[in-house]
Amino acid sequence: MRQKFVIDGRMYYYHDSNWYDEKTQIQIPVIEANKVNALVREYPELLAAIAAEERKEQVERHELRLKDLGVGYRGSGPSTRWSHRWAHCWACHHPLDSAVDPECSVCHWILCRCGACGCGYYGWHAA
Repeated sequence: MRQKFVIDGRMYYYHDSNWYDEKTQIQIPVIEANKVNALVREYPELLAAIAAEERKEQVERHELRLKDLGVGYRGSGPSTRWSHRWAHCWACHHPLDSAVDPECSVCHWILCRCGACGCGYYGWHAA
């Protein structure tokens, strides 16, 4: 379930770093998105709720991807490495950030919003 907001009588939701109109399911124009972002900056607790929901969906997609690979899900969580890492997803090329995105407990790769991690990279996965 995505976090939804009613602003000026219209319902919006935030997904994959974009704002969408709930009724049409279409990404809203930049000018309108700027207005929504200004309201979210004014009420930062809204953004925290959105980020938590996004992480939950990301982990759910990861579980499904591992199930499709025949690999048992062993968890995911914040990065266990000392250094801050930036990368991109091998499957969809989305940018990844170890400070924001969780990592797979099996391969220790940063999880992508599509659910990909190192376990599916060219068929490699930890047993």
